[in-house]
Amino acid sequence: MSEEEGQDKEEEQSGTPKRSGVFRKGDLVKLNVGGEIFMSTWDTLTKEKNSMLSAMFAGTIPVQLLEDSSVFIDRDGKMFAKVLNYLRNGSFEPPKDRATVYELLKEAEFYQLTAMYGQLKEHINNELGSPVTNRFSNKSSCVGKQVVVIKTEAEKDILLKTMTDPMVILEVSSSSFGEEKDAIIYKHLVLFDKLSSDYADKILFVKQIVYTGKEWKFYVKGKLQHSVFFYNQYNGKHSFQEEIILDRILKLILLPEREK
Repeated sequence: MSEEEGQDKEEEQSGTPKRSGVFRKGDLVKLNVGGEIFMSTWDTLTKEKNSMLSAMFAGTIPVQLLEDSSVFIDRDGKMFAKVLNYLRNGSFEPPKDRATVYELLKEAEFYQLTAMYGQLKEHINNELGSPVTNRFSNKSSCVGKQVVVIKTEAEKDILLKTMTDPMVILEVSSSSFGEEKDAIIYKHLVLFDKLSSDYADKILFVKQIVYTGKEWKFYVKGKLQHSVFFYNQYNGKHSFQEEIILDRILKLILLPEREK
């Protein structure tokens, strides 16, 4: 028996969270959500099989542990407490104030908890009189929703492994740029906003905040099909290749027709 296996076995017998990043049925899980600490079980966190949490703890997406053996999630801890109670009980009492309901709706969308999202949507439509469009057309589709904003590769991996829709990811650097580059980048952002508004019913649009690298990426069933850079790779200058981007978008739109 290896040292790591022995450690896992000892921790399992003592009822403490594991230190390795691989979880299995019956494990206790320690989470750090926005600085707040939670304890739960593998069974609770993987209850909704198509959710982000299930993907994380069932092994689909690798997770990294902090020094205290907790899994860090960069979200609102107070909202996660409500999410966790929903997973434990299978239902929940919607908050009474409108602002909290909408915040919780965002969390249900982020964690891809379709049943919870549906309950909140029904509550908003029936009780608050503010119709909400269902952003989960099926268990593996997010087409028709607003632009998704992600900040980590782990979030992108989850989308690529769980979404079946054609997807466009715009990588935007968080670093500063010179005036000439800013003008080019602004054109790309304007085009992205226009396309995401016009074709949200056919394509999932995602903005990924990255440290370096500025490009469009076009995916079909989680596989990268094309990339269009903000700059010309041959002369090293920034450029706005609108015609190429529009051509790639058109190919994604027509893809279902070609497959029929």
